[in-house]
Amino acid sequence: MMDNVAATNGIVHYIERVLGVPYQTLWEIMRNESRIQASFHMMSNLQLRYSMDPWQVLTPEQNFTFFVPTNEAWQKQPPSLVARMNDGNHWQALQYVYKRHVLQGQALMYTDLRERTYVMMNDEKVVITRRGRFFELYWPRGNRRARVIEGGEIAGINGYMHMIDNVLIYEPDLRAQACDTEPFFLQLLIVSLVMVWRPGWFSYTVFFYR
Repeated sequence: MMDNVAATNGIVHYIERVLGVPYQTLWEIMRNESRIQASFHMMSNLQLRYSMDPWQVLTPEQNFTFFVPTNEAWQKQPPSLVARMNDGNHWQALQYVYKRHVLQGQALMYTDLRERTYVMMNDEKVVITRRGRFFELYWPRGNRRARVIEGGEIAGINGYMHMIDNVLIYEPDLRAQACDTEPFFLQLLIVSLVMVWRPGWFSYTVFFYR
C-alpha cells in the first residue's frame, strides 16, 4: 500500500492488487494455507506440483479442480501407510494418489459441483454425491469416501481448491509405482529379445517397443 493521498472529499489509498480477484496459483495457496500443510509437504517432491504452479495459464488443460486432503484427513490414515508413501521409495505411488484428487481441464466452484461421475487426472472414476447439504466424493474401486468441507473453497488463477476430510487412498496404492515403471523395464526386455543379428554384417536391426 502506498502513502495516503489527500483529496477535497476524502483520502485515497493505493493498493497493489484488485480485491476479490485470484492472484496466486494453487501451489502458492497450498504453501500459505496452514490447514493443508501435510499435503503441501508431500507434494513438494512430486512432478504434479509444477502443474499446480504454472507461469501462466494458456490452455483449458492448465485449469484444475483439486480436492485436497486436510492435515486432519491424513491423520486418519494408517501411520504405516503414510510412512511408506513418504519414505522416498514411493513417490510415483504418492503422485498417483494425489492425481486421484485432481480434475484436470475444469475449474469448478463449489456451486458448480453436481452429482455425477468424474474422470480424475489418474484416469480413475470418482463419484460426487450429495449427503444432506454436503457434497461427498466416493471412490468405488477403493470404497472410500471424503466429504467436501463447507467453506473450504479457495480460488486460484489456475482453478479451485476444495478441502476434504478424508483421503482416497488404500494399501494397494503402494504398488502403483511398480505399475508405472513396468513399461520401461518391459521395453528394455523386448528390445533385447528382438534384436536381430544380420549374418555378414556388424550391425543390428532393433525393433523398438512403444
